Amino acid sequence: MRQTVLGLFPTLELGLKRMNASSISRNGVLVFVVVANLLTTPLFLYFTSRFWAPPGEEGLWGGPGDPIFWTLLAFPWLAAGALANLAVIPRIATEVFYRKDFRLLFIWCVCVLLFASAYVYDGSRQFNGSLVSEDKFAPAQPGHGSKK
Repeated sequence: MRQTVLGLFPTLELGLKRMNASSISRNGVLVFVVVANLLTTPLFLYFTSRFWAPPGEEGLWGGPGDPIFWTLLAFPWLAAGALANLAVIPRIATEVFYRKDFRLLFIWCVCVLLFASAYVYDGSRQFNGSLVSEDKFAPAQPGHGSKK
């Protein structure tokens, strides 16, 4: 009875309806990826910028509470962005392997590249302690290869 309601070509009409739903889903994934990355990347950079070293002081140690506050303030945004980018991988794989449509993959790669570059930029601005070592600042200790 349902086939007569749809007309002469019920499979064609159902296929067109599915394709329309698929394009809506594709657009939804696209909007989700772009909005998630546009929200999480600037918020991550904003909250992590509070812990950046002043220019020229990157090699020193940071404050004692910096890792804790970074974890409480910046890490949730980093995790949210990473999970959002991971969550769309099955849909992107569907688009690439079944429909041979690479547009969503390209946009996702651009978003992931921007997100990862924000993380790398944050790492370059943090205190890293590379200038502080025992040999430079600690007094000589006998028995540890130091000369008096």
